[in-house]
Amino acid sequence: MGVASPLAVALLAALGAAPPADDAPAPAPPVPQGPALDAALLLDGRTRDLSPPPGPPVPGTTTEVIVHPRVSLAVTSSDLDLHGTYEPRFRSQDVATQSRVLVLHTGEAGGRARIAPAWTLSLTATGARGTTDLISEATRTPDQAQTITTTRLLEYVAGRADLRLEGALDPRTTWTLVAGGYIEGGADPASRALLPLGRGFRAETFLDRDATRLDRLSLRLSATGARFSDDTTSGIAGLMATWRRTLGPTLESWLGAGALITAEQLAGASLHYRAYPAAEAGLSHPDARLHLTERIAAVLGAIVDRASGDVIQQLDLGATASWTPRPQWALTGRAAGALGRQPAGLSRRGGFDLRVDYSPTETVSFGLGGYGQWQRTPEPTLPSFQELGIYLAARFATPTYRP
Repeated sequence: MGVASPLAVALLAALGAAPPADDAPAPAPPVPQGPALDAALLLDGRTRDLSPPPGPPVPGTTTEVIVHPRVSLAVTSSDLDLHGTYEPRFRSQDVATQSRVLVLHTGEAGGRARIAPAWTLSLTATGARGTTDLISEATRTPDQAQTITTTRLLEYVAGRADLRLEGALDPRTTWTLVAGGYIEGGADPASRALLPLGRGFRAETFLDRDATRLDRLSLRLSATGARFSDDTTSGIAGLMATWRRTLGPTLESWLGAGALITAEQLAGASLHYRAYPAAEAGLSHPDARLHLTERIAAVLGAIVDRASGDVIQQLDLGATASWTPRPQWALTGRAAGALGRQPAGLSRRGGFDLRVDYSPTETVSFGLGGYGQWQRTPEPTLPSFQELGIYLAARFATPTYRP
């Protein structure tokens, strides 16, 4: 492609237009449509040190081997996307002392439909059923800060489904509606004594508006409720207003405030209502030039505690960072903590994970990392513990198959 003359460049600049580039970017390749099948095998070996030990026959320090076969199917068209994944987890709790293999079945399915030029409707469902421990599940799903009710194995069941409608009301305003339900707890009577079975719903609606080029205002109305196997019923309704501000080319901040109304009813007791303040604040720093992303956030609110069914006020703190110095290498870190006000006093939970990944090809990757989880609680029926671990991971995937 030829180079524009200095006179042409000056004329375009005077008119407010950008001069032509020497090499115009190639158009984005079209998204492949039709069915696509992917398969992968994930291998995970880790050494865990839990204090105090969970009890015989499992020692405090164990060496685990976990195998995750995974198969995914996706179907893509111009206005409809469907996908599903099945990933069972086969785990040897301690290769030195245990011969039993623990199995946890997990799956995810969903779809997304464009119902109008500016509107989409999506459905997502996830599920898990099998034998596990809650510390492993907290490590697998770190965004869900909940009380660890036991460090022992249990038969576990969990499922969640969410329906989401989102679209643009005008060029500066978007609206989102989310509704769904969930189930989590012990799958048999013995496991429900360790983790009560809870069933619940959640609903949220968001209204977002670009007030200026740098400012975005949001209004969120939410409600959640749950009923547990011991007949405890709890619910939370909240209203939150948030202001997001772009502070620089790669820096964004947000600040929010609101209020919560909670309701609790123990078995055979009357309904009790309470009001709590709600707030959130955070910073996000994605820097494409440095291949670095950082985020820190704090949220003050309330949750339905899965240990008792009570509504507890909770402060969540979290920070994440990822750095990709080269296409084959990635370093990621995460730290999180929570302070919860339970009936017996203040409980504290926290965790961290630091990991480095190397991907020599698109279908092969290796990882090395370390993590920690801890909990301190004044409740006599709940465990206080600390766990530290290191792990090695490998992933082998097949190329995507498109018939």
